[in-house]
Amino acid sequence: MLVNTDCETEHHGAVPPDAAPARRANLSALADGIAARARAEDRALADVRAAMPMDAAHAALWDDAVHPSPRGYDWIANVVHAALLARGL
Repeated sequence: MLVNTDCETEHHGAVPPDAAPARRANLSALADGIAARARAEDRALADVRAAMPMDAAHAALWDDAVHPSPRGYDWIANVVHAALLARGL
């Protein structure tokens, strides 16, 4: 299973500024739920949210606060590949 990345929605689309924190919290809860289900069902887990946080150290992996950069998409592919290899797939 693939955990969703983080996402700052406050500057994208028609999201009222006061709704953005709740949207981000909902995305975080979704990520936690996906990870928990993968563990409970003993499935391969690619936690790209943990692998590419939105911080200064990982800034090159993001085009903006929603979309990964080309390098970020490569990073995601590597995380997925590592998760598959770890499961022997």
